[in-house]
Amino acid sequence: VYRDDTTGTFQLSFKICELSSLILDRLDLKYIARPSLEALNRETGETVHLVIRDWSRGVYIDKIESTHAIRTRSTIGARTYLHSTATGKVLLANLAWARAEEIIAGVGLPRRTPHTITDPDVLQQELSKVAQQGWGEDREENEEGINCIAAPLINYKRVVVAAVSITYPALESYNERVDELRNKVCETARIISQHFGYVSDTGTNLW
Repeated sequence: VYRDDTTGTFQLSFKICELSSLILDRLDLKYIARPSLEALNRETGETVHLVIRDWSRGVYIDKIESTHAIRTRSTIGARTYLHSTATGKVLLANLAWARAEEIIAGVGLPRRTPHTITDPDVLQQELSKVAQQGWGEDREENEEGINCIAAPLINYKRVVVAAVSITYPALESYNERVDELRNKVCETARIISQHFGYVSDTGTNLW
């Protein structure tokens, strides 16, 4: 603190910013997010992922399996493409297109399934849509038989630091659950983001 000679009162100095930065740097993303991910898994019974971006790829840093027999091929520590996954689209959508274009240039847009977006113009339109609506999805674009919905985790600097997703079978019986799953993953992302100091201006869309 410092003393204001005019008023005689004490004020916080910018040293508080340095101290708060040290605290924020110690926050372990996986540790902070885990309780919310477990709750999402319990409520839906579906597979839940936590993904960060490492340059041109996404990296799974946490995964909680579904309670049913259908499993995804993802594993903690594995790297995945950004253009073909819901989490990857969320991680790219917060960036300017020129930056996203630079990132994907190194790996291209390989076709993972017959549904994968491989046209840069189509991907740009998709990322614009993701940024506008505040969540992303892939429908059998990375793995046949598997759909995914993801939402961004945003810190106090309004930077997307990770994405949380829910993965479910691409079955007709799930059509009636899509809205429910989307709402739950977006709410989970909002709760985790609040732990990192994020406050939404709109109260709805995280961006």
